[in-house]
Amino acid sequence: MHLRLLFLALITVFLGCKSKQVAGNKNALKDEDQLAFTHYFINANKDKILGHEGDAIAGFEKCIKIDPSCATCYYEIAGILDARHQTKEALDFAKKAVELDAENKWFLLFYADLTHSSRQYEECISSYQKLIKIQATNLEYYFELAEVYIESGKLEKAIEIYNKAEEKTGIKEEISVQKYKIYAKLNNSAKAIEEMEKLIATDPKNTKIILMLADYLQLLGREDEAIAKYESAIKIDPAEPGAHLSLSDYYFKKGNRDKAFEHLTLAFENPAMNIDTKVQVLLNYYKLSKNDSAMTTKVFGLLEALQRAHPDNAKTYAIYGDFYYRDNIYDKAQEKFRKSRDLEPDKYLVWRNILAIDAETKNYQKLFDEASEAMEYFPSQAEVFWYKGIAAVQLKKYPEAIEALTDGANLVAGNDGLKAQFYSTLGDVYNETKDFPKSDENYEKALQLDPNNVFVLNNYAYYLSLRKEKLERAAEMSKRSNVLSPDNSSFEDTYGWILFQDKKYVDALQWLSQAEAHGGSGSGTILEHIGDTYFMMGDTTKALAYWSKAKSAGNGVSTLIDSKISQKKYLE
Repeated sequence: MHLRLLFLALITVFLGCKSKQVAGNKNALKDEDQLAFTHYFINANKDKILGHEGDAIAGFEKCIKIDPSCATCYYEIAGILDARHQTKEALDFAKKAVELDAENKWFLLFYADLTHSSRQYEECISSYQKLIKIQATNLEYYFELAEVYIESGKLEKAIEIYNKAEEKTGIKEEISVQKYKIYAKLNNSAKAIEEMEKLIATDPKNTKIILMLADYLQLLGREDEAIAKYESAIKIDPAEPGAHLSLSDYYFKKGNRDKAFEHLTLAFENPAMNIDTKVQVLLNYYKLSKNDSAMTTKVFGLLEALQRAHPDNAKTYAIYGDFYYRDNIYDKAQEKFRKSRDLEPDKYLVWRNILAIDAETKNYQKLFDEASEAMEYFPSQAEVFWYKGIAAVQLKKYPEAIEALTDGANLVAGNDGLKAQFYSTLGDVYNETKDFPKSDENYEKALQLDPNNVFVLNNYAYYLSLRKEKLERAAEMSKRSNVLSPDNSSFEDTYGWILFQDKKYVDALQWLSQAEAHGGSGSGTILEHIGDTYFMMGDTTKALAYWSKAKSAGNGVSTLIDSKISQKKYLE
């Protein structure tokens, strides 16, 4: 043990058991007992310092056997037990320490803390009363005692203690505010107001207290008095945000929107007002102002005030972007989101909005670039890989699409629908690159996860029909998609085309005609398919008529349409 620790340990021995060392005391320890006591005590302290709690307790217990009046020994054991969360046992030892040395403030404080946390309020109150007698100038004891009285429901007693503290210090904010709160809880509004008025008289420029009283007066329904207090706070500090917020709320309730937003704007222009509070206010107006153009204009005024007050805070531009995004003003939303991102690039929700707008506006090159950048910050967010993947597909960067979608699929956990989307898109990409085995493999994976995904069922079936492969499987999937989503012209066209490839022309024509009737009359693909079917059924006249319609529609028509018309025959 270091010499300093040894010295402190010895001091503790003499402080904790000093009565035994007084000359002439008939209970004084014999020399050999004193030596043994000191040995055990020093070793117990050493074990405590080293974290050997069990050995420390055993050592202090040996000390108690030699000297049962050693209050320090009980105190030390109590401390170790409390650290072990053995509160009940700690209380017993702490109480014994106090009984043996009722003048030791550290013992009393520890016992008071234990009894307080254990809700043994009477014992706790007694301890603080003793502490006040020992050190009457220590205000902390008064505050702690008052708190215990409040917790135990003795509110009047708590006020008595605060009054005693006030006699020693004069009127102080922390005391007056506590008394005000208690009086308010007791529904003694006259005394509550009196406490606050006394405090304001001693500190007339304290706007915080003025606003507290104003809020209380408003709660009591004394609105005229409350408004006068709010306005007096503004006279002291014209930029006081709390007063402007309260006045704004008051005028909103009165139906005076202009006045309400006027005060709200003044509050927002004050940089001292917490930006999170401002953001919360704006969020309250997010839905409220959506279909109210007049209110929307005023809310955008608040956003401008926010930007003036906090021009370097990422939250400013994030919330500003949210409102533009809500109103589908994508260019301005994107400008704000990118500014927020540049200030704090590690906020995923802002990146997510940026990528979503890129996708919605079909700005695929920007989506590809920004998703690639986002992946550096969020390498475990599957959604970022998804955005990069679909951008790469649209840009026909198929190797990059396959890499992003494969990595993204591996990141998805607990979301079968999303994972199926990755596999489905991989099926599309591999189909484009003519890697049909991998295309089929990924479609099958998607359907294992989401067997009722009508788009996967339809697309997979259609691609099989174009290749004239696995037509039975294609028919099964296409038929299911039509059951799940009836009267869908695209799905009906797929099923009709599968029947065509299977040379079931009568049935094929029935489904293709349904597709035409259900919205496919402007689809070049559907019209051309009907023409092909008529040709195979021997009706060249109708075939030519539908091929001509398909050419006019132009939507999805094949590159062979002119040759079919000129040669008057089906080509593939």
